[in-house]
Amino acid sequence: MQTKLFLGARYLVPHSSITPENAAEMLKSDIRSWLLGVQGFLYANPAGVELNDGVRYLGGFYYEAEETGDPCQDVVNAEASQIERADWCVFLLNHKQAIATVSELIYASSLPGKRITAFIDPDLTRPDDISSEYWFPIRMAQHAKGKGTSFEVNPWPGGHQFVEYIKRGGKAE
Repeated sequence: MQTKLFLGARYLVPHSSITPENAAEMLKSDIRSWLLGVQGFLYANPAGVELNDGVRYLGGFYYEAEETGDPCQDVVNAEASQIERADWCVFLLNHKQAIATVSELIYASSLPGKRITAFIDPDLTRPDDISSEYWFPIRMAQHAKGKGTSFEVNPWPGGHQFVEYIKRGGKAE
């Protein structure tokens, strides 16, 4: 059975800075590019992108499909649908100001039957330290946990190790 993956992570390059001509260069350091290639995650693909026989990437994408004429609502609708269809939702909380990622994390956690994995930068976040960056959304997501939903928090392993972990479907080596 193929695991359906949603990956929530902060975009480090503003949309206004990306053009079709510079996308490959501007987005080459984004973790989604490492997983899918820039063209693989740049534009929404309703069927997702097959990473291998075991994992299909459902989203998020840099540009989601435009349907309502309201780009903000289009992103919310698309990513909520991707989260709802995913078996496994992974969230990177390794940069400050990841407001959308936090929102996605709490939404996904409230749904039944999800496998939730959050990766944190231990220098930025400690779930037991009220003065750290993401302690509250992690605790809120755990509190909101839907029936049959599992939740784990792991330290950020670095980009290459993360990509291999995802391609293995989150299974140990």
